[in-house]
Amino acid sequence: NHILDDVRQGVVDLGIANRMPESDQIDTIPMGHDRYHVMVPRGHRLAKRAAATIADLDGERMVSVAPASNVRRMVDRLALDAGVTLQHAVTLDHITLVDRFVRRGLGIAVVPANMRPEDDAGAIVFVPLEPRALRTEIVVCHAHDRPLFPAAADFVTALKDAFSAAAG
Repeated sequence: NHILDDVRQGVVDLGIANRMPESDQIDTIPMGHDRYHVMVPRGHRLAKRAAATIADLDGERMVSVAPASNVRRMVDRLALDAGVTLQHAVTLDHITLVDRFVRRGLGIAVVPANMRPEDDAGAIVFVPLEPRALRTEIVVCHAHDRPLFPAAADFVTALKDAFSAAAG
């Protein structure tokens, strides 16, 4: 994980990531949780649905992230458990590229809700993935052996406040 490597090596003071295994090198500060959604282009058969299940993805062309990513492992595990066949048509190195491929109709994707583009203009629809228990914990991580500078601590506080406000 590039984020964790950068935090460990002191390239950055903080990283924002999904929950990760305990480490004696990295401390984590929980921020909140993020649900998973199916990202589909407007006009896709799932676009008008109130929610989707992993079974709804059977046979769909998927725009996916690398198999080692938390999102991909979770999606693949759910599909395997449900007997669903996913067609990973496009595999990308970074999740921030996914919306570009979905927007162009190259497939659909399962992403955390925080991946919703702000300048979307309605080309992409986010359909909640059920069950609602499918979510990821978002954490801020920093090197255990380096104290947080005041600006970084202020940023963490502001981020916690933002997550609290978004949660309602």
